[in-house]
Amino acid sequence: MGEAVSGTYGTEGGRVWGTLDGAVLEGFWSEEQGQPPCSEPRGGRWSWGRVRLTFVGDSFDGSWSFCADDPAGGRPWTGTRVARASRPLVDVSGRWNSSEGELVLEQDGTFVRGTYGTRDGRISGTLDGNVLTGSWSESGGGSRCAPDASGRTRRGQLRLVFEGSAFHGGWTWCEEPPVAGAPWTGWR
Repeated sequence: MGEAVSGTYGTEGGRVWGTLDGAVLEGFWSEEQGQPPCSEPRGGRWSWGRVRLTFVGDSFDGSWSFCADDPAGGRPWTGTRVARASRPLVDVSGRWNSSEGELVLEQDGTFVRGTYGTRDGRISGTLDGNVLTGSWSESGGGSRCAPDASGRTRRGQLRLVFEGSAFHGGWTWCEEPPVAGAPWTGWR
């Protein structure tokens, strides 16, 4: 059996994950908003597909498809490594008390997703060292943003810094960068 891997790419908060067996990664990609939306979500997103990539040295070559289609006849995807991960991962999974209610996080490599107590709150993002950058969304009214792929209009960006048994950071509405947003703190 292969090794579980996950990563990100620069389009629409793109994520890729799957199993690396030798030099071949077979798995999935997803984006926050994209076309066409699939009939069911994967990884909490409606815009996703399958991917098959073969790695040789510092480059890869492969293909991708929409939704559950076989990537063998899909669109080409190639790339070259620009940097190696140098910082060890922090384990942020588990239950946290937070200023936005109880936060429950699941971590798979650098990819983190979770739920929190306010309005069926959901978060997802990428961990770089001890910094989680991603998005949040909630159900219900009070819309401020254009709907995302799941129809939620209460949504935005977040940035959380984990230090031991606590975190601090902030959140913003819609697509605003979470640099100077409202505070979000937590502890175990």
